Amino acid sequence: MFFLLKNTRKRIIWYISKLENISVSIFPPHKREEKQRKLRRKMGVLDHVSEYFDCSSGDSKRHRSLQTVDVRVLIDCEGCERKVRRALEGMKGVRDVTIEPNAQKVTVVGYVEPNKVVARIIHRTGKRAELYPYVPYDVVAHPYASGVYDNRAPVGYVRNTEYDPHVSRLARASSTEVRYTTAFSDENASACVVM
Repeated sequence: MFFLLKNTRKRIIWYISKLENISVSIFPPHKREEKQRKLRRKMGVLDHVSEYFDCSSGDSKRHRSLQTVDVRVLIDCEGCERKVRRALEGMKGVRDVTIEPNAQKVTVVGYVEPNKVVARIIHRTGKRAELYPYVPYDVVAHPYASGVYDNRAPVGYVRNTEYDPHVSRLARASSTEVRYTTAFSDENASACVVM
C-alpha cells in the first residue's frame, strides 16, 4: 500500500510539472530539461509562449530572430529535390522550405543559423552546398563592375559584393559616393550651376 502511494505521488507531481511546465526535482536536471524540450516540441504553437512564461531555473535561451537563408545546392532531379526538402524540414526551427531547381537555389525561412543549414544539407544529402552568392542586381551599386557581373549567375542576379573580399572596391561604392562624383558633371541636369 505504501509503495503504491509513493508511486502515485510521484506520478501526480510529474503530471503537474508537465501541465504547468515547472521543474520539479523528481528527475535529474539533464532528464528534466530533456523532458521539457520534448513537451515544448509537442505543444506546437505554444512553444514560443512557454519560453516567456517558463518557471524553471534553467539557463536562459538566446532567442533567435526569423531569418531567410538562401543556399546554392546542385539539384538534378525530383529525387534530389525531395532529399534536400526532407533534410531541411526535419531541422528544428525551420518554418518553410522553398526549392527552385532551375536556379539551383534553396530558400529556408525560420529560426535557424545559416551555417547550420549548410552543414545539415551537406551531412544529410552528401551534396555540395554553399550560401547563395548572388543577389538581385538592383541591390548592388555597380552591377557591371569587374568581379560583380558573373556569366553563370541567373538572369537578374549578380555576385554579392558585401562578403566577397576579391571583388574590386568600385563594386562596393555607396550611393553617396556616386552622387559626389556626378555632382559637377555636364550630363547631370541638377548639377551645380556655379561651375
